[in-house]
Amino acid sequence: YVAGVISNEMSSSFHLEALKAQAVASRTYAVSKIRNHKRSDVHPMAPLCDSTHCQVYSSSCKPSVKIKKAVQETASEMIYYNGKLIDNALFHASSGGFTENSEDVFVSAVPYLKKVSSPYEKKYPRNGHGVGMSQQGANGMAKAGFDYKKILSHYYSGTVVY
Repeated sequence: YVAGVISNEMSSSFHLEALKAQAVASRTYAVSKIRNHKRSDVHPMAPLCDSTHCQVYSSSCKPSVKIKKAVQETASEMIYYNGKLIDNALFHASSGGFTENSEDVFVSAVPYLKKVSSPYEKKYPRNGHGVGMSQQGANGMAKAGFDYKKILSHYYSGTVVY
């Protein structure tokens, strides 16, 4: 599943560490939604959908060797805040240099979804809600030598990966 999400959400040309960051974020998002699932009008039959509402997924997509490697090298790793799995491992394509506080875009403040600089993507315009990990920013950080855990702790304030 995670490889199918990454194949649809990110380019396989991205740096391996950025793909690893996406793998951990996507896995965390899915597991959190599955654990916390309650029937709703939005998802009456399943905890998540395969569209941009949740995470874009297609079973017909063939993940690249690089994407498979990112998933395998982060197998079972997820993002935690104060010892608990985070509920909202949100991500977006690009933030134009700064992400957004969750409360400025959505209904409530989430302590790990705070505005942070994303200096490696200033040339990219805002594309998406701007909350959580910027995929272009993650790729820029990876190219600058940051590993996936540093990328994730940057975009999800105060979190750890294990």
